[in-house]
Amino acid sequence: MSLKNLLRAANATLSEGRRFRGEGALFKFNLERELLRLHHQLITGRYRHGCYRFFTILDPKQRIVAAATVKDRVVHHAVHDVIEPLLDGMFIHDSYACRRGKGTHAALDRAHGFLRLSRYGLHLDVKSYFQSIDHEILKALLRRYVADEKARELIEWIVDSTNDRQRKGSRMTSVTATPPVAGQLELNLRPSDGDNRVGRACGLPLGNLTSQFYANLYLNELDQYVKHELKVRRYVRYMDDMLMFADEKASLLEWEKAVRDFARRELSLELHPAGGPRPVGRGIGFLGFRRFPGYRKLKKTSVSRFIRRMNGYSRDYVRLWPDRARRAALRVEIQQSTRSFHAHALNGNTYRIRKRLYDRFPLINQYALAGMKERWRGFDKRSR
Repeated sequence: MSLKNLLRAANATLSEGRRFRGEGALFKFNLERELLRLHHQLITGRYRHGCYRFFTILDPKQRIVAAATVKDRVVHHAVHDVIEPLLDGMFIHDSYACRRGKGTHAALDRAHGFLRLSRYGLHLDVKSYFQSIDHEILKALLRRYVADEKARELIEWIVDSTNDRQRKGSRMTSVTATPPVAGQLELNLRPSDGDNRVGRACGLPLGNLTSQFYANLYLNELDQYVKHELKVRRYVRYMDDMLMFADEKASLLEWEKAVRDFARRELSLELHPAGGPRPVGRGIGFLGFRRFPGYRKLKKTSVSRFIRRMNGYSRDYVRLWPDRARRAALRVEIQQSTRSFHAHALNGNTYRIRKRLYDRFPLINQYALAGMKERWRGFDKRSR
């Protein structure tokens, strides 16, 4: 891995103000020395992954996030930059997570196009996806596609960075005495089910850039099976959320059984129970929207989360009234949160609900919408 690649990864990792805070500021101050040291560790095979810092997020649901050190995040970014262009070309066209030129908005548009052409739709998703990814299966996939031996060794160290047994047997001098990583992250160990996966390490930490890419690669095997073996033409996947469309209910039922069997047999994954195929006229849920042939509605859970978040901001703003500096920082956070919701909501028929929400919270009108340009799309105009 070249110094040029590490420098590019460091600049990306320390972007958006992170370079001026805590560990990031120290790494930035000693950037040249830190990168030379890291480069030497990588080319001599002495690099070992450090420990994680854990914190919990509650929105949209409670999750444990693992934050790696700045040095490790630089390595994650550098590895992603090297292998992503090589592996992205083998993904199917209708895989939309964590890919350049794709994303949630493109996935929504593609799914809506398939919905308009079909009579029935089926939504499937994986139970506890990130926590259930089998390390051995993932490393076998990476070995298949990455030829360089040193690159494979580095990639496998990152995969195993949450494996306590791997960490204890390594030369990672920076690891301090911490509670078991698997316990902190609620990662799975295979139960005693009589097969050769008993006790194997499973799970990727939320928060790693590489985790997102590895998770996408893991389900690419399922994508290839759906497209080339089952011959499903109207299929969309965003990470572990999958949609299939057909004109016959029987086809979807057959495909659902085949997908569940393949995921269990080849990837050691379990899918949530689905409601079965449903007519598209009743609406199909996907990525925060309920989709109908002529329009899209925000799911009630998306609206409820936004209201809870804004209520919390309003309480904090009153509490911080005497502190001008902290109040200014809170206004920036309100602006970022509102603009994120606004950009997402514009992908549906949401004019009326957005107007009601923004009128309900004066803080949004005063600080968050200033300078925000409205962007009307064809289906949203009809909702005005």
